Amino acid sequence: NKSDLANAYLIDELSDNDSDIKSTIDEVLNQKDLSVSDKIKTNLILLKYHIFQKDNDNLTKQTEYLKELFEKNKFEYNLRDLQMDFDATKFQMELMK
Repeated sequence: NKSDLANAYLIDELSDNDSDIKSTIDEVLNQKDLSVSDKIKTNLILLKYHIFQKDNDNLTKQTEYLKELFEKNKFEYNLRDLQMDFDATKFQMELMK
């Protein structure tokens, strides 16, 4: 799965593949048949990428977009793990301020 690959690139501490992270995320997000959970998962990885890049403008936009996605899909119970991951990421962002 390409989103897992982007996530692995993000956390592997190898700078050789850091330039592939954004393009891999974009490739996943451009798929037409992407499930809601895959869309949210990949957008969470994008949020973490913005943290990694210290890109505060896109960090704020991405956080708001994810809030909207979760709100729009609040009755999908299979998203609970992703919601917990999002909450943990937001907490991490607060600690970094």
